[in-house]
Amino acid sequence: MFMCALMFLFMASEGVSQSKTVETINFRSYDDENQLIDNVTYEGDEASQLDILALIKENQDQERITVRGLFYNDLEVTRVKFDSRDAEDFHYAENFCKTTDFNLKPYLGVAAYSTDDLSGVTVERVVSTSPAGQAGILQTDVILNFNYIPVSSFCELKMEVEGSEVGQEIPVDIIRNGRPYTINVVLGGQVNNTVSYKACDEVSPEVLIENENTELVFSELNVFPNPTADFVNLKFLSSSVEPMKFYVMNFNGAIIHQENVNVEGGVVKLSYAFANEADGTYLFVIKQGDELFEKKVIYTK
Repeated sequence: MFMCALMFLFMASEGVSQSKTVETINFRSYDDENQLIDNVTYEGDEASQLDILALIKENQDQERITVRGLFYNDLEVTRVKFDSRDAEDFHYAENFCKTTDFNLKPYLGVAAYSTDDLSGVTVERVVSTSPAGQAGILQTDVILNFNYIPVSSFCELKMEVEGSEVGQEIPVDIIRNGRPYTINVVLGGQVNNTVSYKACDEVSPEVLIENENTELVFSELNVFPNPTADFVNLKFLSSSVEPMKFYVMNFNGAIIHQENVNVEGGVVKLSYAFANEADGTYLFVIKQGDELFEKKVIYTK
């Protein structure tokens, strides 16, 4: 419940809004008695441009260091975690490797709070181009049921969303100006990344890990041209014959295109043509079994 309350405080703002962005990294160093020596926070461009690998190597002489970071927008959440106590041979390692654990979570695009009688949740914020915003959910709407399940708190709503599927069409029962309505919402997707660093023998390409699976997953998705003013070609290489799902999402996590694709011969070639979409960054995602592959595409007319 506490974590849901924190998320609500982080998301809430007046009315319909655009994407919220947070970029922050905190660095701390400690002495041999674990007393804090240095505490520095980087924000905005300073955080996004910070060379974390270099920061770690520059402080190998410290008894202990930690790096914590959060990069958030309505499409993607990236958390950075490093504690030298958990890094084997921290003080003697010649190189450190970056590891990213990522998954795709269902996304609705609202912040809300419980009604006084706990009969539902009142919508406090709607991201304008999110799945909720596109479906027509408005500020002050009271959500009673999500996919036929009653919700009495933002925590309950968040858990029901996370228990659904990206691209699933969900009936949402609401009260608006005293009258009941049912609005169907197609859930979008939000990429969640956890970035960590470990000592390694050689400087290597970034390793992508799907959830807690230790099997290495290397991106096999290529998109071109990028940036584009019209269409995008996709080439996906796979050793699996398992069918895949292809999503195109806007910057606020709303799915603007989805399709199921059969995989034959290890190569899938697709094209996607932009039509009336706004200029901006779009996320192209392929999900095959438990594996995810993503590319950001810049579209300018």
